[in-house]
Amino acid sequence: MEALKKARFLATQARDPAIHYQHSELGYNYRMSNIVAGIGHRQLEVLDKRVAQRRTVFDKYKEAFADQPGFEFMPELEGTKSNRWLTALTVDKELAGVLRAEIIEALGQ
Repeated sequence: MEALKKARFLATQARDPAIHYQHSELGYNYRMSNIVAGIGHRQLEVLDKRVAQRRTVFDKYKEAFADQPGFEFMPELEGTKSNRWLTALTVDKELAGVLRAEIIEALGQ
C-alpha cells in the first residue's frame, strides 16, 4: 500500500501538499490525456497479435542460429512469457569465431 501511495505521489509530479506549488522531490507527469488513453485502449485490442508477431520473429532468429555454436538467446524465465519486443543474444567469441562488434559492423553495411 505504501508503494502505491509513493508511486501516485511521484506520478503526479511529486507535488507536496502545500498551498503553493512546491516539490521536495523530483516527480514525473505520467498522467495521460483522454486522447492518449483512447489510443492505448485501441492498442490493447491488438496486443496479443503484436506479441505473437514478435514471438514469431524471435523463433525465426532462434531457428536460423540453432546450428551455429556460440550464440545464445535470452531465455524466458520459468513461469513467464516474454513479449519478445527485443530479440537479444550473446556471442561467445571463442565458440562463434567472431566478435560481437564484427557482426554489428557487417550488418551495418
